[in-house]
Amino acid sequence: MMSQEAIEALAAMLEGVSRTELARRAERLSALYRAGEASRVAVRDRLDALAYAVARMPATYAAVEAAAREALRAGRLIPDREGIASILDLGAGPGAAALAVLSHLRESGEGAAVARVDLVEAHDAFRALARALLAGLGQQIAVVAADLRHPPATLPPADLVVASYVLVELSNEEACALAERAAGLARKAVLFVEPGTPAGFARIRTARDVLIKAGFSPLAPCPGPLPCPMTGGDWCHFSVRLARSRDHKFVKGAEAPFEDERFCYFAAARATTRPAAARVLATPSKGRGAIRAKLCTPDGVVFCDYRRSDKAAWKSARKLAWGDAIESGTASG
Repeated sequence: MMSQEAIEALAAMLEGVSRTELARRAERLSALYRAGEASRVAVRDRLDALAYAVARMPATYAAVEAAAREALRAGRLIPDREGIASILDLGAGPGAAALAVLSHLRESGEGAAVARVDLVEAHDAFRALARALLAGLGQQIAVVAADLRHPPATLPPADLVVASYVLVELSNEEACALAERAAGLARKAVLFVEPGTPAGFARIRTARDVLIKAGFSPLAPCPGPLPCPMTGGDWCHFSVRLARSRDHKFVKGAEAPFEDERFCYFAAARATTRPAAARVLATPSKGRGAIRAKLCTPDGVVFCDYRRSDKAAWKSARKLAWGDAIESGTASG
């Protein structure tokens, strides 16, 4: 959930704004995104940006927060425990990624270390929205006006460089160039998050290859730096459930109190890391005598059966969920 300061800032900007008009705008944005349009084309003005913030930003925020939790947990990101002092958000939009990372760092007790947040965004309306949403959090905020297809020669380095739902709006060549730029700017780590679609995964895979070639070590979700084992029509993606606010439900014309957002991600660090031994790639199937889990391991994608006869393994497997990291012992048979 967004910080109270950001929630209040967005509520203030929505005062007097027609929810019916926001819903109309959100429907238009959704249609354009489904057709493959980029935000630079879809978002025209302040009302479009607000419609995006109400209808789409909560899911982006939830996906980045979930990815950051996996990347940053257990101190894997910062073996020296010095903390994250600066964040660079590339293609920031209204600042969802930076807000999500800050939220997780706050929850983990490490948020106080963040002194500066830099956001790079081409759209005027998104830049204004991002400034307002991050203004009350206590960090020094700087917003750079730049199109990531043609980024400026000079951008500020940061301990953590994050980009969310950006690579899929670029050509493969542009995505490679951005991943290389992110690697050069990151003092400690990089986090990419994209839609949980084949197209989103293709871009994540591209970024992964670039970062590993640049000497970065995987943090999550991969269990190591070996070539990605996904083949054919399979792709690596995860899901996060988020609660819908009243405005969120109204502008999306939805009745369900929650929404499931599917996403792909990759996080890597400059320092040598100890990634998980395996990652759960789908909801485990539970039978009478065994629980079967699809896992990504250093040996590739495997299906592991945790049998009821092995009480310790069975007890552990009952808690497994899609996206979980397994620290050791991937199967019982």
